[in-house]
Amino acid sequence: MKMATETHPAHSSYFYLVILNLYTFGIELCSSASFSYLPPLLLETGFSETMMSIVMALGPFFALIVLPCLGTASDQCTSRYGRRRPFILIVTICISISLVLLPNGMDLGLKLGNFLPGRFTGLAIISFSVILLDFGSQISLLPVELIMSDQCKSEVQLNKAYSVFNFMLSLGSCCGYVVLCIDWNKTDLFAVLGGKEHMIFAILLFLLLISALPTLLFAHDPPVTTRDLQPKISTQTPTTGNQAPTHPKQNGKTTGSVPTSLSLSNNSPHHDQIPPIVLSTNPPSISINVPTVVTLGMPNSVSRRHLIVQIAYQFINIPITCVCTCVYFIVPKSYKTYLSDTVHSLRTMPAVLRKLCIVNLLTCMAVMGFKLYFTDYVGEALYHGNPDSPLNSLPRQSYENGIRMASLGLLLQSITSAMFSFVLNHLVISYGTISTFLFGMLSFVVMTALMLVVEDISLTLILAAFTGFASATTNSLPFTLLSSYHQNQEKYYSDTEIQDSRQRGIGVDMALLDSAYVLSEVLSSFLFGIAVEITGTTLSYMFCCCVCGLLGCYYVLQLKC
Repeated sequence: MKMATETHPAHSSYFYLVILNLYTFGIELCSSASFSYLPPLLLETGFSETMMSIVMALGPFFALIVLPCLGTASDQCTSRYGRRRPFILIVTICISISLVLLPNGMDLGLKLGNFLPGRFTGLAIISFSVILLDFGSQISLLPVELIMSDQCKSEVQLNKAYSVFNFMLSLGSCCGYVVLCIDWNKTDLFAVLGGKEHMIFAILLFLLLISALPTLLFAHDPPVTTRDLQPKISTQTPTTGNQAPTHPKQNGKTTGSVPTSLSLSNNSPHHDQIPPIVLSTNPPSISINVPTVVTLGMPNSVSRRHLIVQIAYQFINIPITCVCTCVYFIVPKSYKTYLSDTVHSLRTMPAVLRKLCIVNLLTCMAVMGFKLYFTDYVGEALYHGNPDSPLNSLPRQSYENGIRMASLGLLLQSITSAMFSFVLNHLVISYGTISTFLFGMLSFVVMTALMLVVEDISLTLILAAFTGFASATTNSLPFTLLSSYHQNQEKYYSDTEIQDSRQRGIGVDMALLDSAYVLSEVLSSFLFGIAVEITGTTLSYMFCCCVCGLLGCYYVLQLKC
């Protein structure tokens, strides 16, 4: 089909891709600025360290539940505004609400003091705002990733699109750090808006809205109708007498029931883009299915490697499936359909996608762990500060000086990532996706390994800047590979049944890839913290990042391209 396989030239131009990713820029700007500013804001408001950690963890937890189903819902959306843009609008509204409530939560709680305990209400409003902001930022990029994958039908176009995507992410991160570096106390708007917090969040809200508006207006996201999604019954082989037609073998057994085979109408303009759905009033139940590893007849090295891949995949499969199973019994019936479809897609995931999810999990654990803990590492290991020391004491001041210098290192990392985005597409064309991915992660491993022995802050900042190569590759190349796999399903999905292969929408697989990213943030927060508790030194942060990066390099070599 021409509409399904070709892309309008204007939709792959740099101008259009920048307009499309202005939303990406705004989201990353708000996220980087907000989450750098939130911990001190929460502590000043009255949150304990434990309570703050719980509140900050709830957003990714809810995102882990919703993200896979969001991909399924987006594939099946029949809004007249398109399949992806309605979700961009919803996420923008959620983040806007959180940016309004965060600086005004305590004041709003006091105004409601006649009906509810004022301070408790204020803390509850701020907690809700933080969770909503974190949740929205975790799921925000999926619609844009899907729009780019819908429109880009060649590897060159995909590399070009994700290079712009990564550049806008890095640019947004840089601008977010710049917003925090400006001394807003000396501006005229400081007094008008009522303080530093109100000033910062008002600026972030304004930048988010003007960034999201062009994407909502000009993103090419053609709507689909219910007819496009309507399955039709395929012709069955006629049977004689009372003989029941046999269904294809499932789990090695032939069933005598008559489930009809569903497929999209070939006349639909979106035949190659939209998976068929089963319109059932009683959605199937959810169960955890651990794939059986068949090693009979394989060489020992191959079977051992296959077993390692299967075990690693279960770190993604089991948490998501367990969460979906628990939620399944307390959600509306319509959402149960999305949950069951999502778990089915997870259980029937082709081997190449399993390996890609493992790669995304490990590489994101390395890069995200670095971003999360680099400031603490510099403050304690290099500046020998102590965050638990009394305010204005020498160890506390040393720690805060280290935090500021580490923030400069993260800014340099974002700048390097943005600059690397310009040449990323050319490197992929010249050396291939796998080689470019491997280069980015190997550079990260070398930089973090050197940080274990380097104590000079200037050299450490230079090493931090070079980790931007890995940040650029992890932001774009996994999604490029996923889109390439979906466009060549006959080649890459040969280990799955034809019906399961045709029913896989890119939305749910893109969401599962994003879920691996969210899970990496949760695991790095948990495991890296335990490592520091055991060893008693923040050097363990860099060691864990280095190990995860090294494991990521190993699994990158297992990918197909």
